[in-house]
Amino acid sequence: MSGNQFNKHVDNANYLLQSLIKSERYIVSKCPKFEQKTPAIYVFYKDGEAVYVGRTRNLYQRLKDHTRKNRFSASFALKNTRIMHKKTKAYGNTSDPNKMTSKDIVETYAETFQNEVEKIKLMEFCFIKVKDPLDQYILELLATLHFKLPTDGFDTH
Repeated sequence: MSGNQFNKHVDNANYLLQSLIKSERYIVSKCPKFEQKTPAIYVFYKDGEAVYVGRTRNLYQRLKDHTRKNRFSASFALKNTRIMHKKTKAYGNTSDPNKMTSKDIVETYAETFQNEVEKIKLMEFCFIKVKDPLDQYILELLATLHFKLPTDGFDTH
C-alpha cells in the first residue's frame, strides 16, 4: 500500500468519525434487528459519555454477545470487572495476586460481572456501517482517541 492509499483511508476515517458522532442512538437491549452481518464501528454511552468503542463484522450478533453472561463474548463487562477489582490479565502464571485469568475473574467476581452485563443492556449506543477492514481499524483507533478512551484494547500479548 502506498502512502497515498493510506492517506485516503485516514481522510475517510475522519469523515466517518463525524458521521459516527452524529448517528442515531439506541438502547442496547432494545436495538433493532440490523441487516445480516452488518460490519460496523459502534460506541457505547453511559450517562451521555462515550465509554467504549468497538468494531465488528456482525453488529447485531456482537451486541447480543456483549449482553451474554459469558466471559468469551462479554469482553466489555469482563474489562469493567477487572478494573473494579484491580486485576490485570494473567497469561499462564497466576501466582501474582493482581493478575487473574478471565475464567477466574468471572468465577471470583460473578456478581460484579453479571451486574456489568446488566448495565451494558441499558446503555445507549450508536454505530456506523464500515465494510473495509482498514477503514474499520483506523476509525476504531480514531474514535477511541477522539473520545479520550483508554487504548489498552490495542495492546497485544
